[in-house]
Amino acid sequence: MSTFPCRVTVSSPDWHDQRDVRATVNIDLAFSMLPGSLLRGLGLAPDRQAHFNLPGGRRELMDIGDVRLTVEGSSGVTPVVFGPDGAEPLLGRVALASLQLKADPTTQRLLPTHGWMPTRRPVPPRSG
Repeated sequence: MSTFPCRVTVSSPDWHDQRDVRATVNIDLAFSMLPGSLLRGLGLAPDRQAHFNLPGGRRELMDIGDVRLTVEGSSGVTPVVFGPDGAEPLLGRVALASLQLKADPTTQRLLPTHGWMPTRRPVPPRSG
């Protein structure tokens, strides 16, 4: 497991209010998680729920909402789990992909990356 700290700015829906938080990048996690009280304090609300496996074998239904994050100058909307109050902020793979960032575990830095898209036109099959 590769983890390291980073700075994340969380924005309100109207961009007028923002909070800077120290999060832990964890590329073993798909989803990011921030304390629900922080998100709700910015006027954000969850719009769906999903089950997550927790340490100790527990499984819990948790709130998820789309949140605008800014990390390393890259800004975008990504799904975030509304965690318990006092939960450690975590930045997962979905957010990194949404922000076109990749984690370099060797240097413990986030680096810009480019997305990959297949060609727009299907490639005809080769006749043989």
